[in-house]
Amino acid sequence: MNAIVSSRATGLLRIVVPDLEAIVSRYLRGEIASTDFVDCLDVAYKPLAGSSLKRILFPLVSFPHKCMYDKKSLPETLSTIGFVAEIRERFESDILDIEQIEIESRTDGAVIAEATK
Repeated sequence: MNAIVSSRATGLLRIVVPDLEAIVSRYLRGEIASTDFVDCLDVAYKPLAGSSLKRILFPLVSFPHKCMYDKKSLPETLSTIGFVAEIRERFESDILDIEQIEIESRTDGAVIAEATK
């Protein structure tokens, strides 16, 4: 009897996004003014100075965040689409030599998750 063995490639997904809880906490402590709160979420297109062409093309190449996550909601969301996810700290990873890849300043005020499927 011949058997066909199917092997699936596996990989590791690492997501680094702004931490909603951290931003809200800064607002509640008075570190962010109410007039600046939405800007801190980075969910809106920012006005662009320059030529008309740049202003027209800007929404096509600018990617503000469409969703916000915290340490609870990010792994829950990944789980609902079939991933097994864990929250990680900066430079904590199953990715070899993560310190060669990750930019420390991009992890400030961020929630980080690693997931496999």
